[in-house]
Amino acid sequence: MQALLLRAPYERIADRLAALAPDLDVVVLEPDGGLTLRGAPFDPGALKPDIWWLSLEAFGKRGGDYFPRLAASPDAR
Repeated sequence: MQALLLRAPYERIADRLAALAPDLDVVVLEPDGGLTLRGAPFDPGALKPDIWWLSLEAFGKRGGDYFPRLAASPDAR
């Protein structure tokens, strides 16, 4: 299962996520617009998140292209 989070909320909950869902692939949308998985660059073409973590950071400049990616994802929940 794959989740997409922005960097700031990911940093706040990373330890809890790892403990609760160790098999969850957490793709992080970085401030520069790039994607990472476990700290390594992640191919945007492989982004198919089952879970979208919506936080206040998604609004405004810090959110980057979070909402366009969400709108393009038919499986978002």
